[in-house]
Amino acid sequence: MDVTRDAKHPTLIVSGALARELSKPVDLSHVQRLCDDTGILEHAEGAIPRREHGYCTDDVSRQLLVACLYPNDPRAEEIAEQGLAFVRHAALAEGHFRSRMNYARIWMDEGDSDDASGRAIWSLGVAVQRAPWPHVRDAALSLFETTISFVSPHWHSKAFAALGASAVLTASPQNRAARAFAERLAVELPRQRKQIWSVDEAPSQKHLWLWPEARMTYSSAVLPDALLALSDVHPQLLDEGLTLLQWLVDRMIRNGFSPVPVDGLGPNDLRPGFDQQPIEAQAFAGACWRAWTLTGDPRWLEPVVLAAAWFVGANDAHTYMIDRRTNGCFDGLMSYGRNANQGAESTLAMLHTMAILRRGVDEGAIILRHVEGKKTHDPQSATISDGATGSPSLALQMEIV
Repeated sequence: MDVTRDAKHPTLIVSGALARELSKPVDLSHVQRLCDDTGILEHAEGAIPRREHGYCTDDVSRQLLVACLYPNDPRAEEIAEQGLAFVRHAALAEGHFRSRMNYARIWMDEGDSDDASGRAIWSLGVAVQRAPWPHVRDAALSLFETTISFVSPHWHSKAFAALGASAVLTASPQNRAARAFAERLAVELPRQRKQIWSVDEAPSQKHLWLWPEARMTYSSAVLPDALLALSDVHPQLLDEGLTLLQWLVDRMIRNGFSPVPVDGLGPNDLRPGFDQQPIEAQAFAGACWRAWTLTGDPRWLEPVVLAAAWFVGANDAHTYMIDRRTNGCFDGLMSYGRNANQGAESTLAMLHTMAILRRGVDEGAIILRHVEGKKTHDPQSATISDGATGSPSLALQMEIV
């Protein structure tokens, strides 16, 4: 991959075959395939929905959020309306939401889910900020304003909610309820910690562990993303969020994006780890894009491109993760290839990541040059498989200059 910075303007230029792959459009056709008149079904076998597993509020919230990022897709408005109706039906008191519904439309949980609640609040905020349909924006704001008393002991849930509150404030800076909610969450989110640790295989090598927990788990980049988002109400969080995000970038970029695997990542864990999930790329791209919007520093654009490139084979298994025939995304990256199923979470994470990349292109921050990349036999090259045929089709030079 050839990445160069324009010396006069904060622009990232991506050229070669990678640019061609990243330029290929994606749409909501697989989201529509997974949806029925209730919401998006959680799981699929291959590209075919599995009705027996029903629905979860986490995924339907993602459905609402992503639909708002694709306003020109003819399916987007209906998909957003459907997602919003489900989220409203899932709402309980004080900002909490139910999590799981079976195919018979019967709720399967007794109470609320903190993560589902946080993601629902996030999706409502994005709908208020980004939905081009006034009736969706108005309904989302009305429901969001019932959630501002949301509390949780879990930082993931609070970080998701913080992203929602920040989105509402971006759309309506005078919204006092959203501001008060954001100010409370800014105080409650965990901060970085400084811990010196040594590598088991080489105890003399000392490293700094800034993560607030002993292990990173899922969607780790959501924490610095939330800190950056809340810097509008607590300006001191800007430097803290940037420092934590840079620390994360230093660990996740290894000749391409190499995310935290599904079992988490500790200081002494061997890399790379598998099974890698598409939500990691989405969270990483989102945090780095926010860092770019707040600082204008083009170094934050490179990780955005690398997170998107993870889906087109620039990853630890050199495997294409998008099915170009269906516009779905495969569920996980293994050391031997990929999980062939195309469920809701993975597909929506891919679409969200590509929407971030496309926004960078539309705003002129990222330029994708549509030229053929140079074939190479460099050991750092990645030969990847085409999503339709499975045959090797592309070589990428993994070099940033």
